[in-house]
Amino acid sequence: MGKETSIANYRFPMNKNSWLRVNKTVSVYTQPSFKKQYQTDEVIQRGQKVNYQAKIKGVDNETFWAELLNGKFLPMYVPRNFRRMVKLPRPGRYEKIGNILDQNSEQPWENIWPYSAKKRAKKVNLEGKKTGMSLSNVTCWERGAKLKMEDLDQPFEPTKEEQQALAKFDKQVRDGMQPKDKLIAYITDTHIDSYQTPASAAVVRSIRLMSYYANHYGVDLVVHGGDLNDGNKPRELSVADVVSGVKAIKESSRPYIILNGNHDDNSGYARDNAGYLLDQLITNQDAWKLRESASLQLHENQNYAVYGTYDLPDSPFKIVILDGFDQPDVILGADKNVYFNSFRHGYTHYSDEQIKWLKDVLENAKDDERLLFINHIALNGIDNWANTFDMAGKRRDQASYMKTLFENNLVTNEAGVRQSRQIFDLISEYQQKTGNVVGYLAGHTHQDNFAYKNGVWFITQTSGVADRGDGAERRRNSQHVSRRLTGIKANAWSVFRLSSNTRAVNQFRFGWQNEAAFVDKWQY
Repeated sequence: MGKETSIANYRFPMNKNSWLRVNKTVSVYTQPSFKKQYQTDEVIQRGQKVNYQAKIKGVDNETFWAELLNGKFLPMYVPRNFRRMVKLPRPGRYEKIGNILDQNSEQPWENIWPYSAKKRAKKVNLEGKKTGMSLSNVTCWERGAKLKMEDLDQPFEPTKEEQQALAKFDKQVRDGMQPKDKLIAYITDTHIDSYQTPASAAVVRSIRLMSYYANHYGVDLVVHGGDLNDGNKPRELSVADVVSGVKAIKESSRPYIILNGNHDDNSGYARDNAGYLLDQLITNQDAWKLRESASLQLHENQNYAVYGTYDLPDSPFKIVILDGFDQPDVILGADKNVYFNSFRHGYTHYSDEQIKWLKDVLENAKDDERLLFINHIALNGIDNWANTFDMAGKRRDQASYMKTLFENNLVTNEAGVRQSRQIFDLISEYQQKTGNVVGYLAGHTHQDNFAYKNGVWFITQTSGVADRGDGAERRRNSQHVSRRLTGIKANAWSVFRLSSNTRAVNQFRFGWQNEAAFVDKWQY
């Protein structure tokens, strides 16, 4: 592991239309410091709104500051105020912290270790009634951990424990394997964010370990299922996270494909932190260039969405990659303004172009081809998921659980749900006609899960990052067994073995798995 690091004093850019309102009179300073030589005669009066262009941590104290449009600074709050944050829902999505009502719904320091450990804010409705607690990404077993990063300039060398575990794992993968079988290494939802939590920095090691296995033991394809990075930082820092993830995957020296997830556009920061600051987005076009997934036969399209096919050499298997977040980088409202649902971060979409492309793929598929679909997100139309725990650890009934899934969001995304159902129907009809669907793999929910519907096995995999999924806390899964930040159980990546002779798929998990919702084998 590399050295410990921090960006606590980083200047976080904001949309200059962003505003805050103070509830008591506050002095303005020429520097983010309470030293008397920096204090000015200017004050912001109680109840006054003021625009700002950036946020920064104090240079000689723990106070957080807003940089005003004139380049001067206004003190906002201290870390302990995170315990007293109040999040107000739409319309507005404001955040109230101590003396400040902030137009934006997230603070940069809510996504920086160790400040993220303090994020236990109240959620209230417009009448001020408490509606629940905001979950922190930090698990109880992370509290005393150090924030360390992988040194990607140094060759990767597994520990003795990791070497022994890989050897044991490979024996499982190869047991009963036939010469024509194919292997796919698969990880998803790594949410790399080098400064958010110890797990979001350490997950790069998990990717490197998977790549080491792919390289030294041999697989036919490496797939990252999307949400490579978390997208909650200024663009230049998130780009650095993407570059780290891609570099770790390329260590496999194998063909690889990185899917498009909803976090990968960095809209978590551009929208929630920075007040709809569009230059903080990572566009689909830029993301494709950063990922360099040259193995995918990408279907060129106006949204630069990531969908296409890959034929596994010397086999009947065709990998069909879908993009469940296929839309322009920003969708303007009818009035040409930007709104919360202008971003792809929280909504599923499939363009007419992608739907037409999929129809062509299915219509032109050969009789002896076997199709494995991989997408970041599952589809509307699945109503029998095995695991109905939500991310708060609450067991729901099927109908209640389904309402939490993006692909079923009829309240604010009716068009996207309709498009998702079209994809589901096309795959279902193809399976009923040919029986050639191997399965459908997805991530997004951070849960091991499965459903068998219309003759198709739908599989989701838990998150690659250890502190954000159904293994993050004991109460979040039925077996009440949590993952760990270090050691083998911090990992959660799989190798899928595809057999054309036996028409079987075996899934082997390296690291943690939800025993109640993990499928180790299915027939297609």
